[in-house]
Amino acid sequence: MAVSGGADSVLALRQTVAWAREHDRTVIALCVDHGLQEASAAWAAFAARAAEDLGAGACILQWQGPHPARGIPAAARAARHRLLAEAAREAGARVIVTGHTASDALENQALGQGLLSEWSPSPVWPEGRGLFLLRPLLDMSRGAVRARLAQTGGEWIDDPANENPLHARVRARRALVGSDLTVEDREDPEIATLARQAVFDLDHIALPRPAFAAAGPGAQRKVLGCAVVAAGGRQAIPPTTSLDRLCAALDKTGPVSASLAGARIAAGETIAIWRNAGEQARGGLAPLRLAGGQTGVWDGRYELTADRDIEVLAVKGLASRLSAADRRALARWPAAVRPGLPVLAPPNGTTSSPILASLDAAPARWLVPERFAAACGLIAQEGQL
Repeated sequence: MAVSGGADSVLALRQTVAWAREHDRTVIALCVDHGLQEASAAWAAFAARAAEDLGAGACILQWQGPHPARGIPAAARAARHRLLAEAAREAGARVIVTGHTASDALENQALGQGLLSEWSPSPVWPEGRGLFLLRPLLDMSRGAVRARLAQTGGEWIDDPANENPLHARVRARRALVGSDLTVEDREDPEIATLARQAVFDLDHIALPRPAFAAAGPGAQRKVLGCAVVAAGGRQAIPPTTSLDRLCAALDKTGPVSASLAGARIAAGETIAIWRNAGEQARGGLAPLRLAGGQTGVWDGRYELTADRDIEVLAVKGLASRLSAADRRALARWPAAVRPGLPVLAPPNGTTSSPILASLDAAPARWLVPERFAAACGLIAQEGQL
């Protein structure tokens, strides 16, 4: 679990350790040292000691390398989630507990950053693939968390950055004092209904257009956004304005052809979504080199474990170099999606014929279906992973 040493993470740690004892589970506290404050190393050490005092394991993670000059809060948040995901994967964990509270949920809402759910997929990709966040304190305010800890003599750290008005979250927090804003209801049930009708076949996602048109605007936007980002292998959902324009076009009856967030969308009676091979000209579908025994993710869509040194490339521009057998295999895919498929080749161009990385002929796992399902809330608990 993620432990910063703040009151919310300390209470979540206590509750998680108590639950783990009853269920014979192991807890590892992951304490991130961002290096942004003079005392950050001491805070991470405090959090680690708090975990060890409760009988949990502890691991301090450091955000290394150059930090950006601007956008520090967002960059730190992304770095934290990457570090947490990498450490969780190394430990063999599938769930990361965090101490987010109802106050955090309100602030997210005020900042337009979306809903916080008790259970949701890791927000980083591909590092967070197959990992979920559990937020057990979402029904408690920040003040209630501190009051409960104080009653039991608990100690925690107050980060002075949480009072710095230069940060948008601090300004939102102050603006919420005395307001009547409440946390919005959780995800619209129409989202899961529409998402369950998606079909995954031959490297693309298909949604029935009549069912899409019958869904409400919120469900349309969420499902389409998840489909586009999963098919395109991108990190984040596209802007709401872009999604709304595309949803409006898909609500009509005529054919639609569009590109968004690295994906191609074509609609007749069915809405088909696949990777836009044209992104290669803009730096997408970049090559990936793997040493023998190494696992990596190519283009945010395929997880591969190399049995020898290989380079993973896009088919686009290489189809003529495939063997006759590989070209016949490639013909199984719709012509539009073929250029965005991966091929495997020895590094440094030592041979002239790449090997087609088809789903049934190479050590590759297509990540799109499970990523879409997780983002749309179709994986509701650890037992479904």
